[in-house]
Amino acid sequence: MQYRKFSSVLPTKKDEVVYDPDSVQDDILFTDLEDIEDFPNDTQTALQIIRQQNKQRPCVILKTHLYYLVKDKTALERELMEQQYEGIIREYQLPDSSDSYYVFVEDVIEALSIAKEQYLTKIEQNLENPPEDQPIAKSSMHCGTLTGPPAIGYGLRALPFNKSLSEREKELLKEKEKKTVVFDDFAANFVPNYIGLTVSSEAMLKLMYPHTWLDKSYDDIRPLIHARAITVSIGAKNGVQGFQLACPGAEIVLAQIKRGRTEIIRTIKRTRYKEEYLAVLENKKLKNSSFPSSFHLKDLLGGDYVEQFETPTGTVIALPSHR
Repeated sequence: MQYRKFSSVLPTKKDEVVYDPDSVQDDILFTDLEDIEDFPNDTQTALQIIRQQNKQRPCVILKTHLYYLVKDKTALERELMEQQYEGIIREYQLPDSSDSYYVFVEDVIEALSIAKEQYLTKIEQNLENPPEDQPIAKSSMHCGTLTGPPAIGYGLRALPFNKSLSEREKELLKEKEKKTVVFDDFAANFVPNYIGLTVSSEAMLKLMYPHTWLDKSYDDIRPLIHARAITVSIGAKNGVQGFQLACPGAEIVLAQIKRGRTEIIRTIKRTRYKEEYLAVLENKKLKNSSFPSSFHLKDLLGGDYVEQFETPTGTVIALPSHR
């Protein structure tokens, strides 16, 4: 058996590692540091968590959900605004509330595409069964009676009935193309470039039609009102000058969230001490919502509708006034 000298296993000057700025290993090291700078912040992570839990589209993200996941509210507000400026999300105001919700821009554009298809379907139904000429009736959505020429259904002008069916079809199809292009213009030019809860008709038309906005009128954007992409603001002059923005289809998701929130609160109220174990509530199958209970619990805790505290037997959720 041969033995090496002890000095032979010690590092020699020849074996010393010398820093080489051009080496591949150093390049990899600095590349990793750059990747760390692109690591998602708390707000971005929270948005993705809720998006994974909410499979419905559009994916509505309540601010109460974000308050539950991100404890630093100052940083949250700043990072949410950064996400808006980067064109990732858009903020909308909840109906009959000062609170707001967020929707990813890609979901807003997808919702507008669905609204356009529904609008086309309605026009085809009117083509097959044309209604009698009548002005648009007063609607709470419009906050007033819309003035203008008679219309068919979704803002289509009534056409003379003394024309042949082929002539009527051609004119209605031409009218359909004219009316539905506003959805594409709104999705391509307005949604990615505007940040705000409300907008004036002039500002909206300037973004949608930079070169021809002076030739446009209220009638050109009427389909967006029927699709609930915009609603006339209550404080608008003459009822048609200002609009509150919304995401088509979001009202259906918001209604489910409200029903699920109410159901969980009623469950807690039925208990003797107005409190229930978190595990019991998380395993509860809701009747009025397709969302899991954990989704609604984040909303309730983030909005301070309920309180959470620890006990020797487990985590408890209680109403604030009964703790």
